[in-house]
Amino acid sequence: MQFWKLEEPDYKSDYDSHYINGSLEHIFSLPGITCDKCGETWRGSRILPFECPEEMRSHKNIIDSWPIPINEFNDLASYVSKILKKDIELRPGDEFQPSYLDIPSKPNADFLWSSIGSVVVSERIKSFFENHGENNVSFSKVIKRKVGKNSPKHPAPEPSSGEPEDILDEVELIKNVDEVPEYYEMIIKNESTLPLHTKVKGECSKV
Repeated sequence: MQFWKLEEPDYKSDYDSHYINGSLEHIFSLPGITCDKCGETWRGSRILPFECPEEMRSHKNIIDSWPIPINEFNDLASYVSKILKKDIELRPGDEFQPSYLDIPSKPNADFLWSSIGSVVVSERIKSFFENHGENNVSFSKVIKRKVGKNSPKHPAPEPSSGEPEDILDEVELIKNVDEVPEYYEMIIKNESTLPLHTKVKGECSKV
């Protein structure tokens, strides 16, 4: 069995990290759930390798993923599954494609650590995995929404607010994002079970 280990490099500061990697957003996702027995809320963060159905992109519970009762979620998930025609059990919080990249610098790296739970890669890395017959990952083209004009090798600016996420608001953006090479979200399709000797922290005692 072959394993791949991908690790984000150490950056000098959060400013450098955000300036180089930006952020990746999935604007369409299934809502979380509220337990009608104990009142607790829960949602996962699994990223799906396929797009949100067009007819569901204006649905209030897809745009605003605020938790809903379990029975309402089950009805919604069942309806979406029928549209998708995918052999997969949908879960609370599942995030659909497409993804949108906002990045304060003009990217040129093979890896962008723009999202928790996945990584954004260049065409070269995508081809590398595909040419090696790796079928446990999937790739989805990223939509470049806002891209800064300067090189990521430039010193990361510090925004007036002091928040790294606000760098994008204070840098010059390129007018044509098509100048930037294509990037892809690399999505791990398989999941492991719980690590050995771990225990479930808690369960709803009223179910």
